[in-house]
Amino acid sequence: MKNDSVYHYPGNDTYTEKLYSDEGIKRLAQDSKIIRLLEELERHGNNVGGARDEVNALFNYVSATKKVKADMITHLEYMKSCIEKT
Repeated sequence: MKNDSVYHYPGNDTYTEKLYSDEGIKRLAQDSKIIRLLEELERHGNNVGGARDEVNALFNYVSATKKVKADMITHLEYMKSCIEKT
């Protein structure tokens, strides 16, 4: 089966700049061009299971890392308050 589909998911400087923030990363979990591309490829009969697994692993890693970061900040704030009391 020949696939003559055209895939178009452009970026621009403003879009790219927004990605490099906590809010931008959070938005990717809700609306990702990569996920939309994979879904479109699947609809056209392509097997993208491996790529989807990789993207899911990356999303899970980012989520776990954000939780660890938040826990570290909470702990540092607690330690700071203990030090200030002495």
